[in-house]
Amino acid sequence: MTDRVERMERKLSDGADAATRMEGFRGQKLIRIPADLEQSFAEGQMSRQLYLTDVGFYPPVDLHRVDRREALQSHVLIYCVGGQGWCEFEGRRQWVKRHSFVVLPAGAPHAYGNREGESWEIYWVHFRGEQSVVMAERLCGGRYGVGIPLAPRRELLQLFQQTISDLEQEASREAYSFANARLWHLLGDMVYRRRFDLGGEGKVIERSLEIMKARVEETLTLGELASELGLTPTYFCRLFKQRIEQAPIDYFIRLKIQRACQYLDFSDMAVQEVAAALGYADPYYFSRVFKRIMGVSPAQYRKGNQH
Repeated sequence: MTDRVERMERKLSDGADAATRMEGFRGQKLIRIPADLEQSFAEGQMSRQLYLTDVGFYPPVDLHRVDRREALQSHVLIYCVGGQGWCEFEGRRQWVKRHSFVVLPAGAPHAYGNREGESWEIYWVHFRGEQSVVMAERLCGGRYGVGIPLAPRRELLQLFQQTISDLEQEASREAYSFANARLWHLLGDMVYRRRFDLGGEGKVIERSLEIMKARVEETLTLGELASELGLTPTYFCRLFKQRIEQAPIDYFIRLKIQRACQYLDFSDMAVQEVAAALGYADPYYFSRVFKRIMGVSPAQYRKGNQH
C-alpha cells in the first residue's frame, strides 16, 4: 500500500489532525546545520551577518501540517512551486498559491500546510544572523505570513537545489560556509525580482524602466513619463518610490551618468560632447550633476580611470 493511501486511511479513521504530519514524506529533503557549526557561524566576523540553519524540499505532498506553538529562533522562508497551501500567523490564515512565497519572523508562533484536498510542493530555508531581520523585512515588505507572488525562474530553483545537493554530498565546514554565501545570492535574488511580480503595478514599473533606458540620451520629464504610462505624475512617483526606493527622475539621472561614464571610459569625446549626447544643453550643469553622483568632475573621472 502506498504512503499516500496509508495516510488517507488514517485520516478517515482518526480524523484530520491525526492524519497530518510534519516530516517523513517520500522524496523529502532536509538538511540541518550541526549545532557546533551554527554556533561558530553566529560568532564569525562575516558569517554572523546571515547564515542558514535548515534548508529543504517537500515533493508534492498532502496531509502536511507544521504547527509551531513554540516559535523558532530562525526566520522561515517557504517558496511554493506547485499546488497550494495556507499559513496561519497572528490569528489569520492566508493562502499560499503556486509561484508565491511566505516569510515568517523569528520568535513568532505560526502554522502552515497544504490546502485540504490539494497537495503542495515547496522549498524552504531557515536563517539567522545580525542582518536576518533586515533581510526578512526586505523579502516581504513587513507582510509576514502573506503569500507574495514571485514568477518562476530556473535560476532560483537551481540555487535551492544546488544548496541542498551540495550539503547532502559534503558535511564539511567549507560546504556549510559556501551554503551561507549562496544564501545571500538566493535571498537577494528574491528581493530584487519580487518588485516586478506584484500584479499590474509591477508591470508598470518594469515598463517605466524600459522607457528610461531607451530614452537615456533624451530629455524626459516626470509628466511625460507618467503620461506615457497612463498614470498621474503623483501616483506614478509614489509607486516608483515604493518599488525602486528612489524618485523616477533621480533614477533617470543616474542612468544618464552611468552612460556618461561609459563615454568617458571608452571614447575620446570631450566633456561637452558627452553632455550634449545625453541631452544636457549646459555642460557646466552636466558637470555639477556628474560630480554630485560620482564624487569627482567628468575630467577628474576620466583622468583617474586611465590605464
